Amino acid sequence: MPSLRATSALGIPAAPTSEETTSLEIEAPNNIGQEPTVP
Repeated sequence: MPSLRATSALGIPAAPTSEETTSLEIEAPNNIGQEPTVP
């Protein structure tokens, strides 16, 4: 747990994991929602 916390604090595994998930979640719906919403 201390290792994960240290890595998370550094932002190595937590940054890419969180950013990737957020990017995909925001990019997918944003792209699909923005296209039809703003033709």
